[in-house]
Amino acid sequence: MTQLNRSIRWSDWNGTGLEHFSIRQVGNLFSVSSVVIGNRADAAYGLRYTMELDLNWLTRRFFAETTDGICLTLVSDGKGQWQDGSGTDLKELSGCLDIDFAATPFTNTLPIRRLELDLNASADLSVAYVPVPTLQPERVRQRYTRKTEAGYLYEGLFRGFSTILDVDEDGFVFDYPDTFRRVMG
Repeated sequence: MTQLNRSIRWSDWNGTGLEHFSIRQVGNLFSVSSVVIGNRADAAYGLRYTMELDLNWLTRRFFAETTDGICLTLVSDGKGQWQDGSGTDLKELSGCLDIDFAATPFTNTLPIRRLELDLNASADLSVAYVPVPTLQPERVRQRYTRKTEAGYLYEGLFRGFSTILDVDEDGFVFDYPDTFRRVMG
């Protein structure tokens, strides 16, 4: 297996926000580091986040901190059990294998890579959704359907949203219509 070592930049659809993202394979983990500036619901934010993923694309550790000082740490056993940074069980996230961080299109890569769906196959998921700028995680329902070799129908079932995500050969998003677009990498 080729070691994954990439840097990508995404802009929000309007060109007012930017993310610089890096992923590196370090032993038996993927290490993610990113900084983001953006807007959500008319609120401007800046943040950084890091993630550790196992080689099956399961989140093992997630950390985010806004420039306003709001912090969140989530730790997973990779089997659907989550804790906060102080070791308290987060039973409301029980059964979630994936995390969806609203600040980035990267977290769409996690189920795309992990599920390896055949053409026209779909999967319904419960995910740990982390909104910005509050960073208050909640359990939500999503669906991924592979429509083409490089196109996935993403449905946020919890909010009645759907769009086609165009991805590269590694499963990283090129375009997330009306939300994000890749500008480098």
